[in-house]
Amino acid sequence: MTMLELLARKHGMEAVMLTVMNANSDAAALYHRLGYVMDESSPSACDAADDCGYEILTKKLAPRPTPEKKAGASDSACTAARQPMAALNLN
Repeated sequence: MTMLELLARKHGMEAVMLTVMNANSDAAALYHRLGYVMDESSPSACDAADDCGYEILTKKLAPRPTPEKKAGASDSACTAARQPMAALNLN
């Protein structure tokens, strides 16, 4: 789960959502220990009388820290490479 959360953060995702079967109580307990909570779209959150046999859990992710730029530093080599090049006039 740590790798999934790291990948999600790297790609700018705000949360990870998963489905766990009610019969798999060990997995549900693990996800709760890892910080996953019942999502508002989970069947039991929407209608307590309707037992679909699964729950939807969500974990909000902390935003990925952005590195501070040094004064005068360029954004990156990739960004610089995408910038239009100035024409050189030798006349």
